[in-house]
This record gives sequence, C-alpha cells and structure tokens, in this order.
Amino acid sequence: MSGILSAVSAAFLPCLITVILVHGWIKKVNVYNLFIEGCRDGLKTAADILPFIIAVFLAIRLMTDSGALDMLEKLCDPVFSMLGMPEELAGYFLKKFGDNETEEMFEAFNKDKSTYIRCNTKKTDIAGLTAALEAEGVTVTNEGIDKRIDYALKISGYDYLGGLKSFRDGLFFVQDISSMLASQGGFIKRDAYVIDVCAAPGGKSINAALMADIGHVSSRDISGRKVSLIKENAERLGIDNITYKVWDAVKKDEESVEKADVLICDLPCSGLGIIGRKPDIKYNVTYEKIKELALLQRKILSTVWEYVKKDGILIYSTCTVTPEENAENTEWLVNNYPFELIGKPEQIMPQDGTGDGFYIARLKRTE
Repeated sequence: MSGILSAVSAAFLPCLITVILVHGWIKKVNVYNLFIEGCRDGLKTAADILPFIIAVFLAIRLMTDSGALDMLEKLCDPVFSMLGMPEELAGYFLKKFGDNETEEMFEAFNKDKSTYIRCNTKKTDIAGLTAALEAEGVTVTNEGIDKRIDYALKISGYDYLGGLKSFRDGLFFVQDISSMLASQGGFIKRDAYVIDVCAAPGGKSINAALMADIGHVSSRDISGRKVSLIKENAERLGIDNITYKVWDAVKKDEESVEKADVLICDLPCSGLGIIGRKPDIKYNVTYEKIKELALLQRKILSTVWEYVKKDGILIYSTCTVTPEENAENTEWLVNNYPFELIGKPEQIMPQDGTGDGFYIARLKRTE
C-alpha cells in the first residue's frame, strides 16, 4: 500500500481528491458538485482548504477498507476523475462508447471552447467581416471550420461581443459549427418555406432565413421569452423574412400541414454534446432522463412530420451523443412514417474537432 501511495505525486492530487470524494463521501453528503471544478485545477485558494482536509481524513479511513487498494489504483484512470462526472453518467458513457472514446470525449469537454460566428451575408461578406473585426483588434481565422461552410469564422481576443461595433451593426451572430452544418447540403433553396419547430436559441432559423433570402421562415418555440429573444437577434441583423410563433411542438398546427419545403426539428435533448460549454448539464442528466427525452422527441416528430410537403426535407438534429435520442429515433421515424434518409446521418463527437457534439439526419418525405 505504501508503494502505491508514494507513486502518487502532487500532480495526481486533484485526482486523489476526486476519487475519495466520489467513493468515500458523495453518497452521504452531496458536496462534491460544489467544488469539484476547483479541485480539478488544484488547490489555489483558501476556499479549497476545507475539502482538502476532508479528503485527507477520508483517505485515512479508506486505507482501513478492504477495497481501498482497488480505489487507489483508479488514480491513474483519467476517465474516472475527469470533469467530476457523476458516477451514473460516467457509467453510461463507458457502456455506450468504451474506455478510449469516453476518455477522448471527456478530454474534449475539458478543453477551452472556441467562438464561431456566422457572417450576415445580407449585410457583408466574409472578406468584409474579417476586415471589420480585425480593425477592432479581434483575432480572426477559419481554423477548425468544416470545408462545407464558407460563411463562418472563428474569433478570439475580444472582451465581450456587445463591445464590438461589428456585432452591434449586425454583421454576424454566434453559432457553433456543428449547428451550422445542420442546414448544409443545399436543401434550403432561396425561395424555400421553412418551419423551425423548436427554434430557440434561434441560430438555425436565422441561418435558414439567410439561405432562403427570397423565401420565408416560421420560427417557433414553446417559450414566449425565447421567441422574443430570437426576434430581437434577427432584428439586430436586419433580417425580415422570419415570422415568430409561440407554439408547443407536441400540438398539431393544422395550418402548417404539407406547407414546409424544409422542416427543422432541432429537438429538446440531453445536451451531452455541449457539456464543455455548459458543465452543469452533467449534474442534471440520468439514464431515465435520456429515455424520457427520447420519448418526447418521438412525440414531437409524430406530430410535426405532417408539415413536410411530399418530396420536402425534414432535418432532425440534437446537441447530444446518445444513440437513444439520435440513431434510434431516426430509425423509428423511417420505420413509421413516409420518409427515407438522404445519405448517412452525421454523429459529430466533441473530440472530432468540428465543434460541439451534434447529430444530424436529413430525410425526404416520399408520399
């Protein structure tokens, strides 16, 4: 035992604290979530001292347990301690993706996230936007942007977006590359009528409106507050071919039946693909929650599929990586409704370097 302990250097101290707290105490006192992010980066402030002391005492107690050796051997397992992932969720990832892919995914979550922006091609082009941003001291690059997208940039070196004149003037809006990819493929024609059934936060509606510049987008969400935010953002950009509607997607809109050239179904999901941007997600997702969301997605799809015209396109997307919400729901849709897949669905993983974890399936209505 002493040999094992002597091998644990100061570099592994955050991992030690994590293991002890998860397996020695979290099931009795739920303090782990309050300071795990701080422990992950080491003991930096006085506020970290108390959990450190607690961890030391717990370590002493664990040394007397028959399973202590096995627990300490997990110190070298980065999957076990990364991000303070709750045990149930970590187990789900390991079961679905295996050790190597789970480790890669968790490492990707832990990396700094880039800011990607979509050029407002109604007001400027990429060259003009780049010049405007660089004039404001912003670092601009196309690094990490999928080659299918020619209207996006990655930016850094700014204080906040509202401080940029180019942002206030509506020359761009923020949207992750993965989200932009959902609308790619040439399916949104210039004169298309597009319905976005769960539109918040609005990036896909606005992206579609720029593509269908002589067409129209019906942007809908169950939340009136979120619909107002979508409208506010579109107005900042000077986009006027969007109408807004507060609507619960599980309720059928008879006026929309067979009206859409393109139906965007970016549905409520577990959000496990964007843990790197929103770490709190991991504390709110269980396997039961994943199953509930998959059923909600099916409920929405069973209602809104009728909005698509014959030969029209349904784009199904989520910002998660779970098979239950993604591939299995796509298969269910094809098996139960008159749709066929267009190409192979895209499961973008956080570690792919393309953006957030995201799923995209494009389907054509056949009758």
